[in-house]
Amino acid sequence: MAEESKPTKEGIEERETILNYLEMEFRKKYPNSRLCAYGSFYNGFGLQHSDLDICVLLELNKKETTIQVLENLAQSMESNKNIFRAVEIVRSARVPIVRSIHLQSSIEIDISLNNTLPIENTRLLKMYSDIDPRVRELGSVMKTLAKKCDIGDASRGTLSSYAYTIMVIHFLQQIQPPVVPVLQQLNDVQLTNTPIIRKCANWNIYFYDDLTKLNQVWSGYGLNTLSSGALWIEFLRYYTEKFDYEKHIVTIRQYEPLLRFKKGWFRPTIAIEDPFLLTHNLADRLSLQKWATIRRVFLHARQQFCSQPNIIDINMSKPNMEQLQV
Repeated sequence: MAEESKPTKEGIEERETILNYLEMEFRKKYPNSRLCAYGSFYNGFGLQHSDLDICVLLELNKKETTIQVLENLAQSMESNKNIFRAVEIVRSARVPIVRSIHLQSSIEIDISLNNTLPIENTRLLKMYSDIDPRVRELGSVMKTLAKKCDIGDASRGTLSSYAYTIMVIHFLQQIQPPVVPVLQQLNDVQLTNTPIIRKCANWNIYFYDDLTKLNQVWSGYGLNTLSSGALWIEFLRYYTEKFDYEKHIVTIRQYEPLLRFKKGWFRPTIAIEDPFLLTHNLADRLSLQKWATIRRVFLHARQQFCSQPNIIDINMSKPNMEQLQV
């Protein structure tokens, strides 16, 4: 299933073509602008039909606000009616975006301005997905489950696919022995235990990113030999039997438990910390009703996979998820 859902060469080329075209168009209005792609399609956890997330890097002048620049970018896209459709500015988003659809490929496009932190998030998640193929495989299964059971849209009161990816990585750090390390706590062996700082705006975006030396600085490298299927079952057990939702926050920036009282996050749902923007709870828009639905999906998935895993069909082309939504 993970291989079938993996982005294709054609899909990668399509997105690169769109990115290059938009950069050429936007530079007619803003010559010094630069476009960077980020998000699930580039972080190693993307599916074939993942959106194209784009950040426009541009030094703003004092005469234009972020919204005014986005309006100009939207206008540029609207003038190409044979290439883009349904162009709109989403002002209510935490970070305002221009949203549209590429006509030929039907790829959904989200464009933000100077939104650099997600670019670093993409690099971090890509590093995790490159450490071990099981990381991406679990992420793909979780995202497929969320999509087919309609619990993967933050704008509709559930959780984003990004939040589910953080949950997967957190579990893979906590299982014994771990599948992946905590990259934000990992240093070269020659260094002391003093935290390394690498700034983006006001946030520390440091993480260990030398895959070639990982086996030298992390003693747990390769110790976990469970299959992806076994890890998936343990993942479901972890979030239905072991994780303490009342006391703890899902985090991937530290191995030690992160307590709710330290953040003041006391909503009666899961709490998931963004690894860089530490004030952001990725579950802050999760409704109580949708949280109950998510818990129910996880419980039914655990019951089905643990008792008769061969019966559940999660093939991307022929999903059979109905029994998990009862």
